[in-house]
This record gives sequence, C-alpha cells and structure tokens, in this order.
Amino acid sequence: MTKQYIIKDLQPGEFSHHTTLNDIFDDLVQDYLSNDWTDEEAEESETKFKQCTKDEKIDFVQDEYEYKLIAYPTPQQIAEWEEFTGRKWEEAKELNKVFVVQTLHTRNKGEGHTWGIKGVFYDRIKANEKAQETRDEHIKKWYTSKNVDTYEIYEFETYLYTGSIAGENSSFDISVTEEHCE
Repeated sequence: MTKQYIIKDLQPGEFSHHTTLNDIFDDLVQDYLSNDWTDEEAEESETKFKQCTKDEKIDFVQDEYEYKLIAYPTPQQIAEWEEFTGRKWEEAKELNKVFVVQTLHTRNKGEGHTWGIKGVFYDRIKANEKAQETRDEHIKKWYTSKNVDTYEIYEFETYLYTGSIAGENSSFDISVTEEHCE
C-alpha cells in the first residue's frame, strides 16, 4: 500500500486534497511544466521528472513548492485536515507493520512490577485508542475506585500514544510502538 501523508501548503497554510507523494508530485509537475518553456526545455524537464527518485520528489514538493509532507500526523493535525477537507482520514495499512500496546506497572516504590501487552493492531489509530482505554481502566482500578486522587497523568501527543500515570507508590507507563515483522 502507498504511504499516505497529510500535505500542507505552507504559504497559505491550507491542506492539500492529495494524500500520497506521487499524486501531489504529478500535480505540481503539471503546474511547473505549464510555465512559459520552449518545447525543448519542457521535454527535457518532463524526462527529468520521470526519472526522479522518492527523495528527489520529496525535495521538489517541499523545496520548490513549499509544501510540508506530514508522514506521521498527530491527532490534532488529523482533526485539522478533516475539518479543512471535509473528509475522514483513513490511514493505509502497510504490509508487515503492526502497532503494539505495551504497559509497565511498577508498584510499592519499585519493589514489584508487571509488564504486559494489551493488544496488537494493524491500525495505528485503533492502537492509540486502546492505549487510552487501558490508561482509563488503570486510573479507575487503582485510583478512582479507591478514592485516591494523588496521581498525575503525563501524555504526549505524537504519532504513537505515550503516557504515564504517577502516584505516591506506583507508576504506570503505556506506549504504542510500531513493529515491522516478516
């Protein structure tokens, strides 16, 4: 499956309707070739563009046209893209790639610990959602059900969910990792 990006035009700050490198590249090449070139210059440029590597395409899109290719969008970037385009973001599943939800619960100031896997997913968004559900279940089981309100939650808004809960005597870490398998 083709890698998807959220693509943002940095000049007006708007998002592109394209979600793949080849689609935005082809569109921008057509725009570039529509400039006032001689037939010989246009043919030479077209031949050059057909031979571009992936890295050269990325450089052309980002440097020549000032677009930003966001390979691993955060939930906020996805929400902004969906609002702007009126479409729902759907990530392409890549073969041989899974997302693993892992936890580590350390109790009694480090005297005991439990490590576990809470799920393996092909979909990154579902893995992130499972991580957040697991975090909420832990808070309910270890804190709110015991009327303990002395804990802090640390979360990081990135491509893959990472968070931790720190209490007086224990900590709970949860993360989603990307794994490639054969």
